[in-house]
Amino acid sequence: KTPRKPKLLPMETDGFRLERHFPQLHYKQMSYCQASGLALLQEFHGGEVSRRLVERIMEKAAALNLEMLFATAPILNARLYKHDCCMLGWKEPKIHYDVTLPEDPTTEGIKLYLFSVLIEQHARENSTNLLRNEKSRQPEEV
Repeated sequence: KTPRKPKLLPMETDGFRLERHFPQLHYKQMSYCQASGLALLQEFHGGEVSRRLVERIMEKAAALNLEMLFATAPILNARLYKHDCCMLGWKEPKIHYDVTLPEDPTTEGIKLYLFSVLIEQHARENSTNLLRNEKSRQPEEV
């Protein structure tokens, strides 16, 4: 979501808006995103595969010049994301226990927590090659 593209994120349903809980998003005209739909087999939780997945998502968000990333997750996943972000040196990963999320019928009653992390300027600068590399790997249109 950017000031030029104010489309709601998938988690923003039933009147829930991130900007109400994080007024800086609106006042500072910040660009932010939601990571969702991550699924890993149990044997890959908390290991190298999990860490690389989080690292890749953060690099992609930085390459897109986003300033903050949000996710909703069960508490164990949220703790894992926080741990991985801390280990990778990302700024202020946080689980927001005080924010009540709208119920998601796809989670079958599992309580979700809001997770956020700031994406620093130097991280965006260090990952600008990510999008260029991805584009160069795509087949050319004929």
